[in-house]
Amino acid sequence: MLRTLTRAVGRAAVRCARSSGPPETRAAAAAAAAAMSRSPRAAAGSPARPATVLGTMGMGRRMDAPASAAAVRAFLERGHAELDTAFMYNDGRSESILGGLGLGLGGRDCTAKIATKANPWEGKSLRPDSLRSQLETSLQRLQCPRVDLFYLHAPDHGTPVEETLRACHQLH
Repeated sequence: MLRTLTRAVGRAAVRCARSSGPPETRAAAAAAAAAMSRSPRAAAGSPARPATVLGTMGMGRRMDAPASAAAVRAFLERGHAELDTAFMYNDGRSESILGGLGLGLGGRDCTAKIATKANPWEGKSLRPDSLRSQLETSLQRLQCPRVDLFYLHAPDHGTPVEETLRACHQLH
């Protein structure tokens, strides 16, 4: 069913690219649709499909650790590789579950990519000290040396964006 849905989405993207909006919008949409067909999966001979990211917000709450581990392993065994979590998901249990799977997240040999997020809620901010603390805590929970993508979960209206971006640059 997913394969059929993926093909349908791809066909719809091509139709949209050919028929909608001003020429520059059509060109951008056509380029995006073409990029889908040049994905690593397409190069390997399998049908092109968009990257699928496994969100882990329910892990540690609705899904216990064994069910979460089974879901992640099934996801990875089917050729997907991108995992998304956050510092705040279930008081860190989501990150801890992922870290406990022994995937070698963030390591050179790890094929899975990991994304996490810092947030400005519950007494935190996107100021440099808070960003650094949240990232360091996330890395400990995930048992990894680095993350592939570090999101700012929401704006922090109390911190100048330039200050936040300088901190992100330093953490990079």
